[in-house]
Amino acid sequence: MIGLNAYILVDGVWTDASAILDNGVGTPVASAAANFDGRGISDIYELAFSSVVPGVSATVKVTCRSTSNPYDDQVGTSVDLDGATAYSDIVPGVDLVFSDDAGFGSTWEASVTVGNPFGAFNAFPPDSGEPSDGVRVKVVNSGSAAGTDCKARLLPVLKRVKMTGVVMAGMHPSAEGATEKLSGEQVAPYGLSAFNVSGSGAAKIMDLHLDGAPFDAQNLTDQTIGSTAFNVVDWYRAISGPLTGMEFKLSEDAVNGDSENVLCFSQRFSQTAPDQSGVPGDWGIGDLVLTEDGQDDGTISAAGAAYFWLRVLVVDGGNSSSNPYAVDVALEGTAEESAGWED
Repeated sequence: MIGLNAYILVDGVWTDASAILDNGVGTPVASAAANFDGRGISDIYELAFSSVVPGVSATVKVTCRSTSNPYDDQVGTSVDLDGATAYSDIVPGVDLVFSDDAGFGSTWEASVTVGNPFGAFNAFPPDSGEPSDGVRVKVVNSGSAAGTDCKARLLPVLKRVKMTGVVMAGMHPSAEGATEKLSGEQVAPYGLSAFNVSGSGAAKIMDLHLDGAPFDAQNLTDQTIGSTAFNVVDWYRAISGPLTGMEFKLSEDAVNGDSENVLCFSQRFSQTAPDQSGVPGDWGIGDLVLTEDGQDDGTISAAGAAYFWLRVLVVDGGNSSSNPYAVDVALEGTAEESAGWED
């Protein structure tokens, strides 16, 4: 199998872009690991601490670099300082574990960077139409087989936001066929709700409505298609409705009435370019073939790497009500392996 992982340069080191931890003062955060649950929003999250009882508890407040980030938390969350408990609701898409250091103090601080935040861009003259600086991205094949037909694609981007309880255990961030929903010039959420929930644990099943209507989804394990009785074990792909292409797995914790919002962002402001010996080639919006040096087009060997560039370009009059837009890039590839029919 293959696994395509993205890295960006941070202080001259290729670093996993999914969650970058910086313990600025002291070591308040023991670890920060991306959980890929579909809620990750690219931003810089500053963590400050108060009411500290070393080795016991503290209140952590999060300040987001983007003022429109819904996870900016001015109230704060009480956390255990035990070096073991993971918190997934403080920085979306990241599991945080806080230090049990006996010297933990209220002046300690940290930051977590998710992705490469481009920030907000003026959609009106004289600043509109000026592209951001390009970011070089390294794509590493962490799998055991060579990847063929490897691409970087600008597909509609999905972000989930928990509202009441929890519906999903995970959601992939890109969905070919999904449609952006607007209220005026602002991206509006689709409402996903769970009902007819029955069973418990891994045997739990439920029905789903999207904006009050059922939709068809394909079970990616057994390939069956249905609109009711979704389980919590398998991944599904929506094959009808406005979020066609959305791949999701449901949560064992869901109960009747739980709901989440799903926002879909078009890729109208993203551009990619091929890497040409460390500098970007021509910028565009089409699928970008990722090729490892010395390989055929679209091939990345096991443990091999390819590169591409990403930037933001907001045209004159571009949507300013949902600024900044999500600019996640979908990485695709296939692996040719034996079907296992031979002895």
